Amino acid sequence: MPYLVPVTWSNNWPVFSVNGKVPLTMDVPVEGYPEKKVYASDEFSSSQASSQLIANGGFENATISPWTNNNTAIVAATTTDYYIGSKSLFVSGRQQTAAGPKQVITGKVTAGGMYNFSAKVKYTEGPATKQFNFGIQNGPSYTGISILGSTTLTKGQWGTIQGTYTLPAGADLSQTFIFIETPYSSTPDPTNDLMNFYVDDVSFTGTSSSEATLKKEWQWNHNPDNTHWSLTQRPGFMRMTTGKVSRSILDARNTLTQRTFGPKSIGIIAMETSGMKDGDYSGLAAFQANYGFVGIKMNGTSKSIVMVNASSGAMTEVASVPFTQNRVYLKLICDFTNQMDKAYFYYSLDGTNWTAIGNTLQMSYTIPHFMGYRFALFNYATKSTGGFVDFDYLNLQ
Repeated sequence: MPYLVPVTWSNNWPVFSVNGKVPLTMDVPVEGYPEKKVYASDEFSSSQASSQLIANGGFENATISPWTNNNTAIVAATTTDYYIGSKSLFVSGRQQTAAGPKQVITGKVTAGGMYNFSAKVKYTEGPATKQFNFGIQNGPSYTGISILGSTTLTKGQWGTIQGTYTLPAGADLSQTFIFIETPYSSTPDPTNDLMNFYVDDVSFTGTSSSEATLKKEWQWNHNPDNTHWSLTQRPGFMRMTTGKVSRSILDARNTLTQRTFGPKSIGIIAMETSGMKDGDYSGLAAFQANYGFVGIKMNGTSKSIVMVNASSGAMTEVASVPFTQNRVYLKLICDFTNQMDKAYFYYSLDGTNWTAIGNTLQMSYTIPHFMGYRFALFNYATKSTGGFVDFDYLNLQ
C-alpha cells in the first residue's frame, strides 16, 4: 500500500520519517480515494502431482529388480497367477513371518512426508483367512519397523492392503525399505503362518509439485533453510520443521513474514501442532526487534497457548493457557490509528469464538531490525530439532 514518507540525509545515509514515525500531516499536493478495506488470504496451495517411488511394481519387467528377498524368502516372477498384466511375484521358502519381498527406497522419502501405499496379495494354501501386512523399515535396526497397513485375506482371492502413511519427523533415513509379511510369531506354524503367496501391483507414492513456491508478498526473516519448509509434504499446508536450536524468534530460521498496513490490519492463522517437540514455540507474531506473539509452547508432553511481550527488549511470557487439542486459531490486530501503534492478541479453539490473551504490545520502530512491524509465522526449537507444525492459512484484512 503506497504511503508518503519524508526523507532527509544524514552522513550520506537516508533517514526516513521524523523521529522514527511518519507524521500525521504533510504539506504536499496529493489526491486520493476514500479508504477501502483490503482483504487477502493465502491457503498455501500448490499444484500437486503424484510421484511413484516403487520401481517395477507390477513385475512386468524382464527381471524382478530392484525387488529382493527379505529374510529367507525366495522371490521370483511368475505367470501362474496375477492380478493385472501378465506376471506377479511368487514368494516361497519362508522360514520367518517377516520373510517376503522387499524394495529399498532409501533417499526417496522425506521426514514428515505423507505417502499413499497399496499392494495386491493372494495365497492359495493354509487357513481360510489370513492377515497380511504392508511394512516399512527406517534405519538399519528392526526397531525402525512400522506396519503401515493390514488386511485379512480370504484364501484363493486377491485382496488389497492400502492406506496413508506419514513418515515421522525424527526417522532414521540412512536406510529405508518396504516389505510384505504375515504377522509376527516367535514360533510360526508352517501351515498357518509361513504359507506361500503372490504379490502384484505394488505402489508407494508421495507428492511432488510443479508450483511449490510461495506467493510474492511473502518474505523470509533470514535466508531460508529450504530443507526445513515444504508446501508438498502435506498438500494445502505450509509445514515448518525446526532445523536449529534458537534462543528466541529473533535468531530463528524460516520465519515467514508479510507487511502490516494502516490504519488497522488484522492477521488470522490456523495451525496444527501435533508434530511439536519439547521446547518448541510456534505461532503468529507482531515481528520487529521489540516483538510480541501469541502461539503454542511445548513443555515436555504438555502444550499451552502463550502470549509473549518483548517490548522491553527481553522476552517475557505474559500469559499461558493449557491447550490439549491439535488445531488452534490465532489472531493479531495491529492498530496504527493516530499513531497509537498498538498490537492485540487473541486465540480461538474453533475459529469463531475469540479470547483475548496477555497484554497490549506497544509497537516501537527500531531501524536496526526492520522499518516496520510484520505479521510473522514462526516455529523454532529451544531444546532439540525435528519438531514441525502445519500452517493452514493466513487471512489478512
